[in-house]
Amino acid sequence: MMQIDIQDKAMKITPIWRLAFRPFFLFGSLLALVAIPLWLASFFGMLQLNPVGGTLFWHGHEMIFGFGSAIIVGFLLTAVQNWTGLIGLRGAPLAALFALWLAARLAMLFTGDLPLLAVVLNFAFPVAAASIMAGYVIKVRQWRNLIFTPILCGLGFVSALSSWLASSGDFVLAMGSLHSGMILVVLVMSVIGGRVIPFFTSRSTDFERNDLPAWTEKAAIASLAGLAALSVFGLDSYPLATAALAAASLVFNGYRFLSWGGAHSFRNPLLWSLHLAWAFIPLGLLLLVIHSFTASVSLSMVLHSFGVGGMASLVLAMLARVTLGHTGRPLTPPKAMPWAFALILSAGLCRIFASLLPAFYLPLLLVTGILWSLAFIIFLSNYGKMLVTARADGRAG
Repeated sequence: MMQIDIQDKAMKITPIWRLAFRPFFLFGSLLALVAIPLWLASFFGMLQLNPVGGTLFWHGHEMIFGFGSAIIVGFLLTAVQNWTGLIGLRGAPLAALFALWLAARLAMLFTGDLPLLAVVLNFAFPVAAASIMAGYVIKVRQWRNLIFTPILCGLGFVSALSSWLASSGDFVLAMGSLHSGMILVVLVMSVIGGRVIPFFTSRSTDFERNDLPAWTEKAAIASLAGLAALSVFGLDSYPLATAALAAASLVFNGYRFLSWGGAHSFRNPLLWSLHLAWAFIPLGLLLLVIHSFTASVSLSMVLHSFGVGGMASLVLAMLARVTLGHTGRPLTPPKAMPWAFALILSAGLCRIFASLLPAFYLPLLLVTGILWSLAFIIFLSNYGKMLVTARADGRAG
């Protein structure tokens, strides 16, 4: 009877507020689609914007703490229902958390002369999500998943700190906070990727996963956490320490990655998209090691390997699979989605080469924006309706 009551109550909720992945995947993707063309229009002098910290800072901040944090929170507050067996965040509480995220995005874009509101909201959203996540995990004593609480709090801290510093004119330290936020997102991708990519691969292919020693996973996470802490001061502030941590993280995360069955994935777009996207993380770590010793590799190459190649590509691959599963559909992506995966992966490569080839910087920057936008247009045109309508199998969620 209790299960029937729960189902009946859930079905009365408007579909978009039935689980966290729905609003955050939808509007996080919309932000990705809108923000890049806005920034490019501003960069090429076609549009005047007055965001907190200026357009360049706003671009970096919103990709990490707007787009990235929306997808992370949407994924975690959906997955925690499966991890703990408790009913996930839904209804009015979910709408309130989403409103906090949306208010922070609007404040960043429109309150350039009054940044305090943006600072407060940038801190409040990830910390509120962390508190909700911790509540689920602590209730069932699932300590393994408590790792996401300090990570989300860390995102809130550096998001608020960076926006405050940028609004105060201290752009060097503000960019350092952005670097830390990017590495924290990489840390989340490392933890989640290590759980789901080999699992998805083994379920869909003849790949048999061999569990790695526990210390390998811990070392991969610890080295990235140390890098995130150090990078609050900027990835260029302590080059030798940065290189050491990046090299350690490259070794441990690269070793994990090679054990995930990537060679078995190339017949399934929902798999090869995950493996190729995640490959940008060890690539970014390698570029960071090289950057620490030579100017031939710019910090922009490092950050965009993590951000466009890694974060955006992995987000699109995860959204495509998770949305199908949680809306009661077969794990067969729409026919256009492999093109979206190829476009966003190509955008990652183009953005790296834009920094590597200064003579072609502007055209490659424009091509990157076009590829990025087309990828998210394809995703939203195929998945937007799924995210705002009831599950295909008639269940709640």
